Order: sequence, then structure tokens, then C-alpha cells
Amino acid sequence: MKNMLTIAIETYKQKVESKVFIIMLFVLVFGTFFGMNYEGIFKSEEPNKENVLVVSKDKQVISALQEAGADLNVSFVKGGNTLAEAEKDLKNADSKTVLILDRNEAGLYQGRIYYQGAAQHNVSEQLQTLVTAVNQSIKLHQLNLDETQQEFLNASTTLPMESLDGDQDSSGQTLLLVYVVGFVLYMAVMLFSTMVAQDIAVEKSSRVMEILLTTITPVQHLVGKIVGIGMVGLTQGTAIGISAYASYKIFGDSTGMFKFLNEGKNGQAIVLAVVCFILGYLIYSVTAAILGSLVSSVQEVQQLMYILIIPLFIALFMVIIMASGAGSNQVIAISSYLPFLSPIVMYARYMLGDATITTFVIAMGINLGATIILALVGKSVYQGGVFIYSGDKLTNILKRAFKSGKYYA
Repeated sequence: MKNMLTIAIETYKQKVESKVFIIMLFVLVFGTFFGMNYEGIFKSEEPNKENVLVVSKDKQVISALQEAGADLNVSFVKGGNTLAEAEKDLKNADSKTVLILDRNEAGLYQGRIYYQGAAQHNVSEQLQTLVTAVNQSIKLHQLNLDETQQEFLNASTTLPMESLDGDQDSSGQTLLLVYVVGFVLYMAVMLFSTMVAQDIAVEKSSRVMEILLTTITPVQHLVGKIVGIGMVGLTQGTAIGISAYASYKIFGDSTGMFKFLNEGKNGQAIVLAVVCFILGYLIYSVTAAILGSLVSSVQEVQQLMYILIIPLFIALFMVIIMASGAGSNQVIAISSYLPFLSPIVMYARYMLGDATITTFVIAMGINLGATIILALVGKSVYQGGVFIYSGDKLTNILKRAFKSGKYYA
């Protein structure tokens, strides 16, 4: 126990004192501090309106569009009489969109939207809405309806939304949290499990491993490495959390995230995220350590890490599908119980209301059980693999490591 703790502490000190860790921590803390409340920090008194050049023979079209879109973030400018003339004026008008409108036989506006560079979908949607509103006004005028009749036809029906869980106005924050936590778990688990494998491969290639294993057992070394690098991950996460909270205290809560985390089951979000990181890190780091013990260079480790990146990428892809509004299908539901996938997928399902705390606990229990089984089986591989320096095929090294590791005293 003492030897294992010594390895863990020394690994932790080595990592947190490195320049790479300090620079990365500074970047993450700085990015979190300003990213959490970028709206409050960089807000402007009046947002700049998107200029749209209008090409039309109708002289009243610009005033009609301006009146209908007074509350929208769009401004209309005369763009000449042809598309060619409007294209020449795009740079001078600081615009990327041209709207061509003319009246048809029924007296309604119709035309086409042209854009330069990347498609401006938000602008095109606003223009579609505006032209529809202007045409609706023309139709009502042509029908000679009185004001009461016009108001009746223009009246819209609004269906309010209410959560059965009692949480109000939190869907946006839920999606934001799921996206952020899913991506952070993906990056953290991949980064720190890879760090475990690289450390073992470096110590093995430099023959430091042989010196270490004269005083400690391979299992003590393995557990010490996993615990030490896991502590590095928790330190980094704690620093990011403190930075986010400091940003909230100084600049307020423009995203509504802290208010959201204080409501109902949302208070569990951070605790469950930490649990998912620990369980995800454990199963991936054990696997990474086993793979790292079979090779003798960092280059070989980097190639083997693709094996672990694939399930992480699949899990993150499933989170994106769920958060985009597609919901959880049967494949995602089954995957949320599978080891390697459950720490990320089940967290997203629970936060989006598609799973209960009971199913969450079951999925995490399965993942923990798989980690224990993997550790018990991989123990023999690790004990034998750290002493093998052969450049043979990976499958052959795996067989030799498992066979020799079983008889390690």
C-alpha cells in the first residue's frame, strides 16, 4: 500500500509540475473564465444588424420590409436594379446577401435570395418570414377586411410548454450541459488514459521499469500510475470548476447555467459527471495500461490508442444525436448499458430525462463490474508484458505476457 501510494504521489507531482500541464491548465482556466459568460463580458449596447441589398422595381418594398422587420436583426439597403449591380455593392454595403423581389400578377412579392460565401441560414429564415408577413398584409388589404377581421385572422395560437418534472425553462441549459459534459468526458478520458499508457511505455523503453520492479510489484506500479494520473485529471477539473464559479460571481450568470444547476435534480449533474469521469477513466486507463505494457515505444502506444478512441467517438456521436432533438432510440438505449460507452451515453440519457437514477446506477454498476473483471484478467498480462521487449506481433506478445504473468511471484 505504501509503495503504491508513493508511485501515485510521484506521478502526480511529475505531471502537475511539468510545463505542458501548467500551460494547458492556464489555457483551460482562462477559456472557462471568459467562455462561461462571454455574453456578459463582451456584450455590446446594440447588436450590429445584418445588411441585405434589395433589388426590386417596386420603390415601396424596402419601406414595407423595414416596417415588418423592425424588431429583427436585419437592415435593408437599395442594391440597384440588377443582380450584377448588387454584387458590386456587396463589399461597400458590408453585406453578404442579396434579395431580389418583384410583384407577381396577384400583387404579391416573390423572388430569390442570393448569398456570398457561407450560407446565411439565420438571415434567409428571417427574410422568408418577413416576405410572408408582407404578403399576408397585402392579402388582407385586397380582401377589404375591417380591423376586427384582420386581427382575428392574424391572431396566433401559442401552446405553452411545462415539464412534468417541475423544471421550467431549463431545456436550453440541459442541452448545453449535455454537450459540454459529453465533450469534456470524451477529451478527459481519452487524454488521461493515453497518458497512463505513454508513461508505462516510456518507463519500459528507458529500462526504468526494471529498476522500479525490484522494490514493488507490477500491480502496485499499475495502480499507482492510474491513481496518480487520475488525481491530475481531478485537479484540472477542480481548477476549471473554480474558474467557472469565479466568472459567475464577477460577471453574473448570462447563460443561466448556475441557476439551472441549483434547481431540482440538476444539482446532481456535477456529482454524476464526476462519477462518470472516474468510472470511465478507470475502465479506459486499465485497458490503456495493459496495451502500454505490451509495447516499448510511445509511437506504438499512439497507434494502439485508436482502439480506445473508437468507442469514445461512438459515445460522443450518440450524445450529439440525442442532444440534437432526435431522442434516444433502441440502439442508444442498449449502448448506454455497455461498458466503455455507458459513462458518456447514460449521463446524457439521464440529463435529457430518458433514463431514471435507477437505470443510471445499474449502468454504472455494469461498467464498474466490467472494469474489475478486466483488471483481474489484465493483471497477468501486465505482469508479464512489462518484461517483454520483443518486437513480435501484438497477438503473440499478448499470449506470452498472459502465460508468463500467471506464474509471476
